[in-house]
Amino acid sequence: MRLSGKTGGLFAWLFGSRREAARLNRDARTIIETARIVTSNEGIREIALRVGDALDTAHARGGGDPARYAPLIGHFRTQHREARRRRDDGALTAMTLVIIYLRAEKIGPDADPARTEIDSFVAQWRHASTASTESRPAQ
Repeated sequence: MRLSGKTGGLFAWLFGSRREAARLNRDARTIIETARIVTSNEGIREIALRVGDALDTAHARGGGDPARYAPLIGHFRTQHREARRRRDDGALTAMTLVIIYLRAEKIGPDADPARTEIDSFVAQWRHASTASTESRPAQ
C-alpha cells in the first residue's frame, strides 16, 4: 500500500526528522573526534571559541526560539562556504558544528546527543590554557 497526500507527508516528516537527528548526532561526534586527532591544542581551542561565540550570537539574534533559526543557519552556511573556499579548516569545522547545533535545536529531543556533544566540546576547550600545548584534556 502506498501512502500519498497529507498522510505520506506526515510520516515522511516524522521519520525524516528522526533520520536527520541520527545523522546530526553521528556527524557531531565524528567531526569533534577528527578535530581532536588532526588539530593542535591551539587549533582546537580556536574552533571551540568560534563555535561558542557563533552560538552565543545565534541565540541572541534568534531569541532562543528555534523557529527563528532559518536565516541564521543560512548566514552560517554562507560562512561555511567561504571557509571552504579559503581552505580554512578551523573555520570550516567551527561553522559545521554551529550549523549542526542549530539544526539539532530545531529538531528537538531526538538530536539532543549532538547538542550535548558540541556543548561538552566547547566547555572543555573554550577555556583551555593557550600555554598548554603538549597535554590535552581527557576525552
